[in-house]
Amino acid sequence: MVAASELIRSRQLGVTQRMLATPATTAQIIAGEGLGRFAVAVLQGGFIVGATALLFSLDWGSWPATAAIVGSFALVATAAAMFVGALVSNESQSTAIGMAAGLAFAALGGCMVPFEVFPGWLRSRAHITPHAWAVDAFTEVIQRGGSVGQIGLELAVLVSFGISLLVGASISLRRAIVG
Repeated sequence: MVAASELIRSRQLGVTQRMLATPATTAQIIAGEGLGRFAVAVLQGGFIVGATALLFSLDWGSWPATAAIVGSFALVATAAAMFVGALVSNESQSTAIGMAAGLAFAALGGCMVPFEVFPGWLRSRAHITPHAWAVDAFTEVIQRGGSVGQIGLELAVLVSFGISLLVGASISLRRAIVG
């Protein structure tokens, strides 16, 4: 949620409003603000995957599929941060919302306990979170030896989450600045 804080700070300092005085759209501002954060998220995810593979001999399955999942989820995380940053007015709010939502979605999405312990009704509802789709993709790649083609649906859903959140961030930023 550091990315959310940076967008909020940019709004508070008037930088975002000055950018809107140029021909730039809010979508372009969100994309520009988010691009660096996306790169950091990809590097962090890549570091975790690489370090666990080297240090603990963890087999991540197909490297292209793993990279696609990490990249797709980095898009979701960046877009969520941009959405929160455009929606709230101070860093304390973004931290509280980000932590609460992140932990709740991770728990519901199967990141803290395996789906096998979830009752059937909860397992299907878990897929309202991007986390559940990422867990499904990793399960296919790691446990079943899946490839990029075999996780196409999961990747498409993750990218859709990311795009939807970016659109929401753009609309929210426009409303926050223009009124």
